[in-house]
Formats: sequence, structure tokens, C-alpha cells
Amino acid sequence: MANTMAPATDAVMVAVPEAQAGVGSALNDTVRQIGGALGVGIFGSILSSIYASSMTGAVSGLSSQAADLASNQIGAALHVASTLPSEAGTALAIASKNAFIDGTSTVYVISGIVALVGTVLVWRLMPAYDLASGTDEETIGDKGSSGELATAITRADQ
Repeated sequence: MANTMAPATDAVMVAVPEAQAGVGSALNDTVRQIGGALGVGIFGSILSSIYASSMTGAVSGLSSQAADLASNQIGAALHVASTLPSEAGTALAIASKNAFIDGTSTVYVISGIVALVGTVLVWRLMPAYDLASGTDEETIGDKGSSGELATAITRADQ
């Protein structure tokens, strides 16, 4: 994320005129927040589903309450495992750790694929030039009826 946030923010901010910098910043922050929330929600759901499906065999001999707890959270599974006799507890702890690792590994692979697709899209679709640089823009200052300076940017090629 450290390698992508600064260039992404820069790309958003140079795409809008200076007079609209607040709008560009707000849009950038909103997209980042929504992306983070969706990422946590989607990848968390994937991890939870894989963990729960991997735990079905390991919790088959437990009471329904203990099985529900152990198949929903690794922390709860380790707690339930500590209350069981030695061999059963060890087996449940190992199964829960393996289920969590399986789910996490799958989420890492999926997120890597999403990042790769995003990289290809940026490489193909992002302009190779800075929209605000060069001499093709002219800033025009005008005081409106409020007396404040209003700035408009015109492009010479339009």
C-alpha cells in the first residue's frame, strides 16, 4: 500500500483543476475508504467461509454450542480445545490452525490476483503524461460578485 497510495493520490489530484482540489481530495478519500471496507468485508467473508467449511470434520464430536463456537472463530476453537481432554484438544487446535492457514492462504492468493489485475488495468488505462504539467494550460483569474478570486483552467488543445 505504501507504494501505491501516494501515486494514486497524485493521479487523482492532478486530474482535477486547482479550484476543485477539495473535491478531488474528498473523492480520493471516499474511494479509499469504500475500497478498504469492501476489501475487509469480502476477504473476511472468504476467510470465514473457508475456515468454517474446513472445521466441519474437526467439530463433529463436540456439543452443538462448542461446535458452533469452534467453527466460527479460531480463538474460540483454541479455547474449546483447551477444555477438552489432551488428544481431542490437540487435534481440535491443530485442525483450527490448519483451517485458518488454509483460509488465509486462499485470501492472499485472491488478493494477489486482484492486485495483479489492478496493476494491468493501471498500466493499460492510465495516461502516460501529467495532465497538469506543460504549457498547454492557462490560468485565468477573475473576481466574481463576491469579490473572491475565482480560478478557471483552460486547455490550449480544446
